[in-house]
Amino acid sequence: MLNKAGRACLVKFVTTTISVYIMQLHHIPTNVCNMLDKIARSFLWGNDDVSRTWNHVNWHIVTTLIRYRGLGIREARIINDSLLGKLLWSVVHHKEKL
Repeated sequence: MLNKAGRACLVKFVTTTISVYIMQLHHIPTNVCNMLDKIARSFLWGNDDVSRTWNHVNWHIVTTLIRYRGLGIREARIINDSLLGKLLWSVVHHKEKL
């Protein structure tokens, strides 16, 4: 019952942030990240297994930052890599945190 803007907000603030808890410490396989992105795409465009709808915008534009005229939805692989990089930087520069 949501319109496209409501679905975009829900994907941006719920589905991409649920997996961040696990991604902070673990390297998620590429297949799992692709599946998370597929679920987000399917929900955003209203696809299901029975019927298929047209995607209105390219996924690359959807994942572009808002200031560059995208929707700002983050890809799972990029989130995972950035969180692990942040953890590595923190361990290297703040050894007492370990």
